[in-house]
Amino acid sequence: MDKPQDPTDKSKRLFIAIWPHEAVRRALIATQADLSSLIAHPKPSSKRNLHLTLAFLGECTALQETAAKRAIARCAQSTLPFELKLASLGCFEKHHGGAIVWRGLDGDLDSLHALHARLCAELATEGLGDFQSSSFGVYIPHISLFRGARLSQNSKAAGLAEALAAQAQEHGSDTRWEAQWQASSLSLVWSHRESKDGPLLYDEIAHAEFSAKETPVSSRDVNATKTTHPRTIFIDADACPVIRETLSCARKQGIPVVIAGNTTQNLERHIQTDDPRSPRQAKNGFWVEVLNVSIGADSADFAIVEQLGPKDLVVTQDIGLAGMVLGRGARAIGVRGYIYRKETIDFDLMLRHEEKKVRRTGGRTKGPAPFTSEDRKHFVAKLRYLLTQN
Repeated sequence: MDKPQDPTDKSKRLFIAIWPHEAVRRALIATQADLSSLIAHPKPSSKRNLHLTLAFLGECTALQETAAKRAIARCAQSTLPFELKLASLGCFEKHHGGAIVWRGLDGDLDSLHALHARLCAELATEGLGDFQSSSFGVYIPHISLFRGARLSQNSKAAGLAEALAAQAQEHGSDTRWEAQWQASSLSLVWSHRESKDGPLLYDEIAHAEFSAKETPVSSRDVNATKTTHPRTIFIDADACPVIRETLSCARKQGIPVVIAGNTTQNLERHIQTDDPRSPRQAKNGFWVEVLNVSIGADSADFAIVEQLGPKDLVVTQDIGLAGMVLGRGARAIGVRGYIYRKETIDFDLMLRHEEKKVRRTGGRTKGPAPFTSEDRKHFVAKLRYLLTQN
């Protein structure tokens, strides 16, 4: 007869989450109660199970569980507490088994997305799951309320999403739906049932408090950045529509920023009154430098390239500058989130050259499409990904 399997060898279905506070749970239960009439045969999340997922790991061995504990511990050490609050209603439609109905989140989403990106990087380091760059941009922070949801036949709405939108509007001023909390820790959670027909249980098996400290950075100037910080973000300010978004991401991750442009662009307006203006005033590694250059073709480009280090990142919509950046071993990203790569930059430059030839001979070429909110979101997602790379 086969030897019984040691219970300690059994795999566990694990995920990493942030637990909401009690007031948030009460608001979520109130939301469930108000939505129950819209949903046929609802399968609500129990109050104790309500959570914000950061990463789903799936079935893990004991060794993988230990690796996950190391990952959340390292991630928590580099994270400061941040505020979150409940926001809109939404759903993930499925072809089979019904939809997942959820509450979205608002508040300090920059910190949340930065945490998610760092966690994905730490998990990838430990060899846990598919936490590669392609998955970073699709993270939608939410807390699930119902699973297997289908619209009740009594509803007059065209679909579940429409019904949820109507409910969100109706309860827009309902204080029972409102709640916020300070996210201050990560939890490794075991999803299991004690019996085949028993309720689904989410039990915490590891906990890591956010413990980052805001420490000053030693004095430096923009030309000495690489001696005190391994990475700087340079912004080519010429017609750049994502300066604010870049500064926000950099601030959350403690990365210094240099905004480069000519003296007519009034770059000082992009710096908030609470932004550190020098390394001595740096907050957790973040500071802002304005690099004013003389008016002239490519003046800002050359000023940026002269100061680049191999781990630096440049935000630009100038393909020529992107080519020079890659030649210095640094990274470059366009304002719509396009990541310039050595494998394709020659082709990009050739297209630009051909378009210039057409214009010089009096021809017309198709200009860029209007910059949209979706372009802005795509840029932020790709920037967050790049900032997790070594």
